[in-house]
This record gives sequence, structure tokens and C-alpha cells, in this order.
Amino acid sequence: MNDPALYPVMAGMPEHEAVEMAISMARVARDHHPDIGILTNDPISGIGERQFAATDAAGSATDVDAVGVNYYPHTARTVLSKVLIKT
Repeated sequence: MNDPALYPVMAGMPEHEAVEMAISMARVARDHHPDIGILTNDPISGIGERQFAATDAAGSATDVDAVGVNYYPHTARTVLSKVLIKT
């Protein structure tokens, strides 16, 4: 599940619908391929309580194997070390 917080902006849908869709896709993938690994990640676009809300929801509802972070230095508002320390 890549960028569940970013997809709604691009697709023009509410965030909760995008998260539900990502959860459904992960569950179907796991049902059909039990050994598949599920990864979820979101871009770091700020520091705040809601920053990783979509990833948290997806990770809580499915058996996620890994959680990643997309860090884009060219659009980051702060250095990665500060973000990781605060989250």
C-alpha cells in the first residue's frame, strides 16, 4: 500500500475510502497468496499527529509485514533525522 494518505488527493476521493480500498486489496492479496508480504508507507510531508494516520489505519486493520517511509529530499520541509526523532 503505497502512499494511502496521498492517493485520495490524486484520485479525488475521501481519505477513509482510499484506506478502506487499500485494506481490501491487501486482504484479497493475502487470501489469494498467503505468503505475500504486505508493505505500507506514506510520504513524509510534515510532522504532526495525522501524518501517518492512513498508514496507521491500514497497518492496524491488516497483517502488515513492514512499514516504510517515502522521504523526498527535494520536497521535504525538514531533514529526515528530525522527522524520525519526533515520530
